[in-house]
Amino acid sequence: MIDLVRNFIRMRRQTRRKTYQCERPVLDLVDFGTTPGVVLDVGANKGGFASKVLVQAPLTQVHCFEPNGELSTRLEGIASTWGAFRGSPRCIVNHLGVGSSMSQMELIVTGMHGASSFLSVADAATQGWPDMDFDEVRREAVPVTRLDTYLTENSIEAVKLLKLDVQGFELEALKGCGDRLRDIEYIISEVQFTPLYAGAPLWHEIVNYATHFGFVPQVMDGFCFAPDGQPLQADVLLKRV
Repeated sequence: MIDLVRNFIRMRRQTRRKTYQCERPVLDLVDFGTTPGVVLDVGANKGGFASKVLVQAPLTQVHCFEPNGELSTRLEGIASTWGAFRGSPRCIVNHLGVGSSMSQMELIVTGMHGASSFLSVADAATQGWPDMDFDEVRREAVPVTRLDTYLTENSIEAVKLLKLDVQGFELEALKGCGDRLRDIEYIISEVQFTPLYAGAPLWHEIVNYATHFGFVPQVMDGFCFAPDGQPLQADVLLKRV
């Protein structure tokens, strides 16, 4: 009975989610519905995005992927505060990178944790954000998984939303979905208009790849600009139709 009451309260909150404000406006365009769903938060960082999803969509279970060991440990603590729903944790933390192959890679941890990447920082990034600390702090060997493998191993049949914020490694993460990309309804991906990391794809490469699996771009927001006014990056929302 208690579980039924909690479920009803969560459903009511979820139907009213449009009043909630978040730092990624594109998130408000995702229809989470009123049934349980799964979100993959790739590049979870300190858990800000995951926390907003868990508030905005109370029936959702978020699987976080964070390669930075220090941040991953912090996330474990945050995840525990969200408790469980029907006996399953609402937030699951994986100390893993996500890519196109099962391997181990070296994460370049920078002074600003959000800028850490498997790729080297390019001049366009340091010039675009002159006050940001892109200096390398350390390197960390991290296991990397494919998302299609992860979905199979965890018996996840469908994904409501895949969020990608991995500093130039977004296309590799998409490739690691394989054909399971067709089991994902929405994608929110950070995209670059000029390579901010060595070898990073540009925005149209990510969009073009997703369209082959039935995704259509809906909107871009969260634009960042260089001091000279040139666009550097943004977030794109894609929906499978």
